[in-house]
Amino acid sequence: MSSPPEPGLGDLVVRYDRQGKAARIDAKLFIVTFQEGSSWVGYCRELDVSSCAATEPEALEATKHAIHLFFTSCIDRGVLEEALTELGFRVTRTSGMVMNAEMMSVPAPPRMPAIIAKQMEAGNRWPYQYELAS
Repeated sequence: MSSPPEPGLGDLVVRYDRQGKAARIDAKLFIVTFQEGSSWVGYCRELDVSSCAATEPEALEATKHAIHLFFTSCIDRGVLEEALTELGFRVTRTSGMVMNAEMMSVPAPPRMPAIIAKQMEAGNRWPYQYELAS
């Protein structure tokens, strides 16, 4: 049996246990950081997840934690595949034990103020290798 593919940037590979629960997620995502007033914001556009803190490194770590909470919440509620589809991922199963989610398009969130969209485009981009193992 061949090994599942490694995720490309913006893609996810989900591996399931024998009971059908997501047991491992490997993802390559971007976190963009930018300053808004006196706070720093971290934003993962692929998952529409953000957080903020007093410093840029703290915002980056807080956003990583928010991404972890997003995945664990979706897994606990049994809605991971549905949530990824709604976010613009094309979800395919390569076997009963592996699901691939390829980012098809990343629309800007609705109602995003123009100033924040400009800051986001000018912000620092941090590639983030996410791994969740149960």
